[in-house]
Amino acid sequence: MSRIVSNSNVYKGLVSLFVSISFLAPLAVSAQSLSGYTFCLDPGHGPGNINAGPTGLHEHIINMRASRALSDLLYSVNSDTVILTRDESTTTDPTLSQREQIANSNNVDWFHAVHHNATGWPENPTVRYTLVLYSQNGDQTPLNPGSETMSPLISQRLFQGLRTSEFRTFGDFNFYGSPNYLGVLDDLTMPSELSEATFHDHPGEEAKLYNPDFTRMEGRGIFYGILDYFTGIHYTDGVISGIVTDSDTNEPLDSVRVQLNPGDSVHYTDDHHSGYYAFHHLAPGQYTVTIEKEGYVALTDTVQVHPGLYDFADFSTGSTAPPTILSINPADSSIGVSIWTNLTIEFSRPMDLESVENALILAAPGDTLSFMSSWNVTEEMLTLNPLGAMQTDTWYTLTLEPGATDVFGHALAGHTISFQTQTGTTQLIPVNIIPSEQQQMVDRYSTISVRFSRSLDPEADYSNKILVMSDNFHRVAGRVDLDDSSLEPNKTLTLVPDTPLDANRAYTVTVLGTVADTTGQSLGSHFTWTFRTSDRIYQATRLDSGQSLDQWTIDFEANTTVFPELVDTAAIHDFSAIHLYLGLIIFDYDGSGGLRWTGPTIELAPGDALGFYAKGASPIVYDLDGNILEIMSNDGGWQYYSYASESPVTIGGIGFEVSRFYGFADGYLDDVMRFTDITGISAEPATQPENFNLIAYPNPFNPSVTLILPNFQASEKWLSLYSLRGELLMKIPIASGENLIRLNLQNLLPNTASGVYLVRLQAGSQAYNTKILYLK
Repeated sequence: MSRIVSNSNVYKGLVSLFVSISFLAPLAVSAQSLSGYTFCLDPGHGPGNINAGPTGLHEHIINMRASRALSDLLYSVNSDTVILTRDESTTTDPTLSQREQIANSNNVDWFHAVHHNATGWPENPTVRYTLVLYSQNGDQTPLNPGSETMSPLISQRLFQGLRTSEFRTFGDFNFYGSPNYLGVLDDLTMPSELSEATFHDHPGEEAKLYNPDFTRMEGRGIFYGILDYFTGIHYTDGVISGIVTDSDTNEPLDSVRVQLNPGDSVHYTDDHHSGYYAFHHLAPGQYTVTIEKEGYVALTDTVQVHPGLYDFADFSTGSTAPPTILSINPADSSIGVSIWTNLTIEFSRPMDLESVENALILAAPGDTLSFMSSWNVTEEMLTLNPLGAMQTDTWYTLTLEPGATDVFGHALAGHTISFQTQTGTTQLIPVNIIPSEQQQMVDRYSTISVRFSRSLDPEADYSNKILVMSDNFHRVAGRVDLDDSSLEPNKTLTLVPDTPLDANRAYTVTVLGTVADTTGQSLGSHFTWTFRTSDRIYQATRLDSGQSLDQWTIDFEANTTVFPELVDTAAIHDFSAIHLYLGLIIFDYDGSGGLRWTGPTIELAPGDALGFYAKGASPIVYDLDGNILEIMSNDGGWQYYSYASESPVTIGGIGFEVSRFYGFADGYLDDVMRFTDITGISAEPATQPENFNLIAYPNPFNPSVTLILPNFQASEKWLSLYSLRGELLMKIPIASGENLIRLNLQNLLPNTASGVYLVRLQAGSQAYNTKILYLK
């Protein structure tokens, strides 16, 4: 029903629907109806108002469209009358008091003013919250209590349906600092409020406000808030809405055909670059939504419609054209690339992760490198972390062979780049580390070493040059040793911990940038890497006190039997220096012969292990027959090795021997051997660390931060990034067993400003937080 209401000779207003309401509490009304009640809707402003968005969409037009949509919905539940304070034919804007007079003179039950917000700035790329205001007296009490109750219901429902950034509700005194500030509400005799559903000067919001389906959704949001107020109303229908975007550009797509079944209903996204669609008045049940656009992949989603709620189906579809590589770092033909650099590849759209990783090869002449890979949340940026340092002064080739595809199955053309690493002869750089970067299950008895490209100053004090910190902020105490071996003198710094490392802990190693070579050239910047210890704790029984060398003898014969080609039988084995420290026996020898244990018999039960330290990162075990354990290695650096028996083993007398170490292609021959006290050790399950922590390093950072996650089991884990205002910026799932996450905010969130952000790990019912400082 509709009728014309005259108010003096100023204008004519169109009547739609209304309801009578108690001012003090929500009314219990008919379960299916608002029959008997009348509303006055005020489409804010009018044709004389110049408020408009970036492309010229006037606010008074949007206000009228949303008011019409709300009017239709109020009539759908049998409201008696809905009065509009103006209609499309109005040429003169009614004054605020005239709008109030219409509501008061018609004795309506509720008044609602429809507006849209604006910042007043030349550009508004970010602000788009929902605001609902009501009138307050000088003592900050509501002019009408019903207004204070209704306003947050409408605000929240608008926020949910329009998916704005947040919703806010205020009395005008609290918001503006003056009582009865809103002239369109201050003289009303019934409950009332004014809604600002979103910001019409935000380009993305203005684009959606062009779409009639979006303003209908705005009307639905206000309508839902009204029904929430009137207890007993049953919701009978629902709505599906969504936005269709280009997965390559993340921009909304125009003119997309959107089909809903059952019902075979078809809508098209508009030509205002909003990508928005909506299907209203849907009966509860399951529907399929299919989107189609020429040159794009057709997609289908299944949606369950719930009465009185909002259901969404957003689509990000890719072009049927093949994906491309947007950038690779380092760039093709780059020189002087750090041997520790992480390589990144940016694709034009989300990729099939497995197909890309299987097609990648990172190689140098005679050497193919292994690497760890990680993706950003959109699966468009791949980071490759080589396992260990690359060689200096070497040309590497990164090849992406044919076979990689995007998430839609479109093939990516093959691609190859080459780059040359930095020189190690004129620069002081780390060339090898133990344990390796992000290594897992590191033995708790390990030492921590870093080898440099040039000899360090032997007179310098290195006691505080290697800092090792656990994820519960405990610094590892120990001795820092500069290796003075004869072939590569003074190139390796080793931290030998005073006590075993904690089980199942993440550790961060920092080598200070003040470390300098013999010419005074310093490292410059700090060098950092991480690792995590094993979750096994060992109970050790010392079998050799290490106080004498009587039980170690030289044995050429056994060595000759096993490695005759490596033994100089004419050499005289000379222990040029023997000393003890920190539980280690250090033997300096000339590289010939071997050492044999002749002490008490060592018995190992199944599952036990025999442990010792030895120089070399890649041990090769020979000839375990006859209870002989012999090790060769082809690399430098201290490493802890253990031999775990599969069946009962007795090692004693002449049975246990460690041969000399011999270098391979690089001709490296070490002249230092280190052994722990020989121990029989039995593995026991680790106890869970008492404290869990979410650790971020470096912190502050730019642009990447690495997060060390607590190591525990949970069926579902999520990592979220928030602004200090509580705005969710990013949320990513965490795979089971994943302990290290590296975030590059420059790539993930390019518009993020410098500042403090909150990282939150949600794991089942537990949550862990830490703050990070981003310095652009």
